[in-house]
Amino acid sequence: MKKIDNIVIVGGGTSAWLTAAYLSHNFKDKLKITVIDKEIGQPVGVGEGTILNFAPFLKYCGFEIKDWFNQINATYKSGILFKNWQKEGEDVWHGFFNNPMLYKDISLYDAYTHNIKYNFKEISPLYDISKHNKIDKSLLDVYAYHVDAGVLTKFLQDKLNNKVTFIKSEIIKVNRNNEIVESLILNNGEIVKSDLFVDCTGWKNLLQYKPEKNMLYDRLFCDTAIASRIEYENIEEEQKPYVISQAVEHGWIWIIPTQKRIGSGLVFNRNVTDIEEAKNYFSNFWNNRIKKETWKENLKVLDWTPYYKKNVWEGNTVSIGLSAGFIEPLESTGIALIMEGICQFYGQIKDNSYNDKNVNDYNLIMSGFFENSIDFINMHYTKNERKSKFWDYVRKNNTGENKLMKYMQKILLDEKEKLHSFNIPNDFFTSVSWYAWMIQLGYPYIKRKLDINEQEVLHLLDRYYTEIEITRKNNNNSILHHTHIIDKL
Repeated sequence: MKKIDNIVIVGGGTSAWLTAAYLSHNFKDKLKITVIDKEIGQPVGVGEGTILNFAPFLKYCGFEIKDWFNQINATYKSGILFKNWQKEGEDVWHGFFNNPMLYKDISLYDAYTHNIKYNFKEISPLYDISKHNKIDKSLLDVYAYHVDAGVLTKFLQDKLNNKVTFIKSEIIKVNRNNEIVESLILNNGEIVKSDLFVDCTGWKNLLQYKPEKNMLYDRLFCDTAIASRIEYENIEEEQKPYVISQAVEHGWIWIIPTQKRIGSGLVFNRNVTDIEEAKNYFSNFWNNRIKKETWKENLKVLDWTPYYKKNVWEGNTVSIGLSAGFIEPLESTGIALIMEGICQFYGQIKDNSYNDKNVNDYNLIMSGFFENSIDFINMHYTKNERKSKFWDYVRKNNTGENKLMKYMQKILLDEKEKLHSFNIPNDFFTSVSWYAWMIQLGYPYIKRKLDINEQEVLHLLDRYYTEIEITRKNNNNSILHHTHIIDKL
């Protein structure tokens, strides 16, 4: 067993400060935590979507929603609308509140397999009120958030001011003995030693000795984004309670509405689309709301290689965030993987020690989260009918194995299997998310074997659809316009 008395976190972005917040709150005074970042930080984020683990994670850092919601310019997120995803005019809705039980053990999706009347999105919970920019205040637990990642980092720095040691200096040398980091030499002359180091240096991967990278070009197809902040022109209309991921000629565009502005970016493959061409396309998409003369300061080019490390923990160094790997921005897995990496790391060291089994277990768990997230994202790119150089490239190169998709397809084709929610080990996305996507993409399914007749099933769907209509038209205090509910927090 190796004893842990201090941890040094290298990096100053979202992953570094979330790690510092979680460890400092849960270890209390049992551990010294130091954050090292260069004198002038360069944050990447321009607006982030989250999933349902965001608020619980911050609670484990000691922060209630009222502490951070307005401070980080948060808004509510009921799901993601994938606009024109398979082809023009064909949208996919992936909401967080998906599959309620309609009667005894019959779920909405079980009943839908008998459907002859409704579009899938029409009977999807929260879809209708979300499209009208409304929030159901009685169901806030099933909403995630849009946040400003740069402001989140500053919020955490301020809150941790007296709880961690913060050294603003660049690392000029890493002294190591093979996989063991012995010390860091800083630009300010300090020499820093630690029992454990957390590498949050992003794509630089500053600390790790021999990263074992699993390259993903046969399963993932994007490696670049042009990102910017967009000022609101009509906040009542544009501040939607969901993310838009819109398929376009060169890839797809995210639109994430935070309280003060919109975060947006074009995601593409730089071997298919030239960066300057992408900038022009993105600017035109926003009707030149990003003026060409401001491109240098307002357009960020983010490029990456889709991969993850099999050995995110090596020796006395743990990689969290972009340094552990990056898939792509689709489905908001970025912050989710950071938070899961931190929680799993704490689980392995919570008694202030670790051994080789902890290292191996952590690596296996995080590989599982990456693999399952990759399978889920890869599935989004299947059965696509769009015609362009990018989408043709996707069809040609989508040759990777997708074990989870095959498993879910087997369930959809088994009439005895109920389409209920179950958790997939080491996965953010339950079976219900898979069903929702695969049904909307046109994967085959068969009618569930249910204990009621066809007419009774249709009656359940009719009744549920009527409830959705009533909810949207409801003017009581439970249903509020998105901008109005923010004003009340």
